[in-house]
Amino acid sequence: MSSTSENANPRAIHRTPEQTAPYNRLFDAIPCYVSVQDRHFHILQANQAFKKSFGDRVGDFCYQAYKGLNKPCHQCNVARSFQDGEIHSGEEEVRSQDGKPIHMIVYSSPLKDDDGRIDAVMEMSIDVTEMRRLQEQLASLGALVSGISHSIKGIAMALDGSLYVVNSGFRSKKEDVIKKGWDMVERNVQRISNMVLDILYCSKERMPERASVSPAKIAHDACNLLESKAKEQGVALQRSIPEDQGDFTADKEKLHAVLVNLITNAIDACFNDPDKTDHFVKLSVEYAPDRILFHVADNGTGIGEDMQQTIFSAFQSTKGAKGTGLGLFLSQKAAREHSGSITLRSELGKGSTFTLHIPRQDPIRHPS
Repeated sequence: MSSTSENANPRAIHRTPEQTAPYNRLFDAIPCYVSVQDRHFHILQANQAFKKSFGDRVGDFCYQAYKGLNKPCHQCNVARSFQDGEIHSGEEEVRSQDGKPIHMIVYSSPLKDDDGRIDAVMEMSIDVTEMRRLQEQLASLGALVSGISHSIKGIAMALDGSLYVVNSGFRSKKEDVIKKGWDMVERNVQRISNMVLDILYCSKERMPERASVSPAKIAHDACNLLESKAKEQGVALQRSIPEDQGDFTADKEKLHAVLVNLITNAIDACFNDPDKTDHFVKLSVEYAPDRILFHVADNGTGIGEDMQQTIFSAFQSTKGAKGTGLGLFLSQKAAREHSGSITLRSELGKGSTFTLHIPRQDPIRHPS
């Protein structure tokens, strides 16, 4: 392992502590992260800002300190500065010593001795996490406004068509046509109501109302609610729900709503797949030491790779005009409010599996 003395300029060794003290104070006072690295990516020196976020990692590899990796990054600005002697920049996502993600703009600058040889590279990183978060919020707001406008336009056109049918029924004095048109009006009014409620839910940030929850009971309740819907659409609703292995703390209503949404989507994916006759949706509960996993699997239409990348974004729907595009977005939001997530595995023509991961928060065991 290289050390500072191996690559340092010999003439610099003769500087006294009094001579170097002002520079060391300046180095530590810089508000961004600064480290000096050798050709093997060992950290030779780091300032106080770096040590506060990543710990005293002098002597460690930079890719270990920043990302917990066991090999150098694929595209490394420090390596490029060693190769061509130029200043390079880029953007990285790293992890602090407490696991917090940090978005950084990184600059690497070669440090040369008096003979012009590069003996180290200084890496300076600026934390832009908050700026990126604000950019994402603005982008989401733009997408939200665009999605709302598009959805309202579609519903308005549908209402216009519904009213046309109603008026046609009145003109022809046909009650069946009037009823058909009025049913269409009611469905579209309900779509507007659902969309408004979903948008209001999106706009609110509230912590889950945690209480002792039975994973098996939540799962059974969701299945019981949708049993008749699945049967009507010719879909077998299956369960693999072991007996409770201890309650956990969560917002029962939120998790129930998430499971209902995932199962409903799975049933619809099967109903919209005419190529099969043996459709099924299966809800499974898995108890892991640190979390509860709810798997909702189906053998319906499946989801293409392009759609998978944006499936949890607002106003991204696989149901076309029938959906608001907010269900999975809100479900993922609820999962994240529990410090959890929803993941997806899917293949076109074969089906999908959504998995809801919810960490156990102070699990409460049943009395023995």
